Amino acid sequence: MHPCPVARQSQHGFSLIELLVAVVTVLLALTALMQFFSFQLTSVRAEHIRRSAQMTARNTLNLIARQLEHVGRDPNLLLFSAAAPAIEIADTDNIRYRTNLSEAQTDNDTDDDWEDVTFQYDDGVIWVSHQGGGEVVALTDETRQQSYIPANGLTFTYLDGDGDVVLAGGDAAARASIRYINVSISVIGGPDDGNPDDQPQVTISQDVFLRNVS
Repeated sequence: MHPCPVARQSQHGFSLIELLVAVVTVLLALTALMQFFSFQLTSVRAEHIRRSAQMTARNTLNLIARQLEHVGRDPNLLLFSAAAPAIEIADTDNIRYRTNLSEAQTDNDTDDDWEDVTFQYDDGVIWVSHQGGGEVVALTDETRQQSYIPANGLTFTYLDGDGDVVLAGGDAAARASIRYINVSISVIGGPDDGNPDDQPQVTISQDVFLRNVS
């Protein structure tokens, strides 16, 4: 007895064309999944770098702002004057100032740490030095934080009591008129590979009022 045609037809496997279609469909699905996960990974990594740059900028700005609030502190009113102001250098990317942080009434010098301070930008890093350059410390570290400060990434803008801009690099009278300072910091996330346009950049700024200057 011969099997019926229906039984023979049900025993057929997939044709070569059907197998090829299935393989192509699976490959397309896997490619789409790989592209999706690659995009997600790239996005997460970029966000991590941006947040790291933002943290570097914020921490650096907070430190500079806290220190600038002490500019010109002089409990005995003996150290500074209009002819010899507390701010000794007031450049666009460089400020040097003096202050007397001692609580002792007999201490009328600026020889202690954080009493003669310079903040400056140089070669992708923001530096702070004490006592006119005796100790130099990097506030930002490209190798450790995988971020760097671009040119013009540290900017000081000086203003007088009326809110008018005091030109950077001015003489003693101009520096004596400074009442508050706008500090702006830009940080680029990632290594300095010569392609800053392809890297996330964060810029933040803050006005610092010189409460010890009158």
